[in-house]
Amino acid sequence: MADWKEIGLGETWDYKEAKEGDSVEGVYAGKEENVGENNSTIYRIEDKDGNAKNVWGSTVLNTRMKNVKEGEEIKIVYQGKKPSPTRKGSNYYDFKVFHREPDIEDEALSELRKGI
Repeated sequence: MADWKEIGLGETWDYKEAKEGDSVEGVYAGKEENVGENNSTIYRIEDKDGNAKNVWGSTVLNTRMKNVKEGEEIKIVYQGKKPSPTRKGSNYYDFKVFHREPDIEDEALSELRKGI
């Protein structure tokens, strides 16, 4: 039987401190909504080693994440701070979000294919 692994809070990707083009990628492991005094969303992304990285949502990121399903591979690329086209004098954080079905290639699947 496998050893127990503790689930910690994970590291937080602070895109506000990131440079344009910086990214985070891994498997989308879900979200937590209504967090903190601003009722924000936190997205959880796990790398191939199972290490979690949390990303705070924003209006743009929340909109882009609507079609991403848990278990999909995801890449969030920070596009920088942009001037708002609708609110003069305001800025917003912009992102590109990419997602795809994960490549499932483990030993059990390989063995199953050998038997077919």
